[in-house]
Amino acid sequence: AALRASLSGETAHAAAAARAAEGRAAAAGEAQAAAEARAAEAAADASAARAETFRVRTEAVEASRVTAEAVARAKAEEGELRAAVAVLSQDNEKMSARVAAQKEKLRVAKEALRAAQAEVEAAKAEAEAAKTAAIPAARQGTEKPGVQMREIGGGSAG
Repeated sequence: AALRASLSGETAHAAAAARAAEGRAAAAGEAQAAAEARAAEAAADASAARAETFRVRTEAVEASRVTAEAVARAKAEEGELRAAVAVLSQDNEKMSARVAAQKEKLRVAKEALRAAQAEVEAAKAEAEAAKTAAIPAARQGTEKPGVQMREIGGGSAG
């Protein structure tokens, strides 16, 4: 009976240990399932992150391409503008030379005009002086009517 009681106690103890082991196994199974769920969630997050990375990389490549095209266009426009500036600079130099030549012609023409005006003034003064000198002579000629006719009219006296 003691043996039986001893065996029965050991059996009970073994049964309790088995139940405890089953509980630990169940807890371990639950932990494994939770770990597998977290792993699946992490895998899904990693997949989403890879997809986002690919999208961002694709956008960056496109932005880089667009930027490169814009830089190329800007460089081409810069070249065209530099060429236009060079042409305009040459035209400006030519025009400046023409303006300088025209200014010189104008200066010479003004000098010629001043000289001509001075000649006109001198001729007017000379004519005025001749007229002034001719008036007393004409008055003297009125004292002798016959002489006056010959001198002024160019004909013979009466």
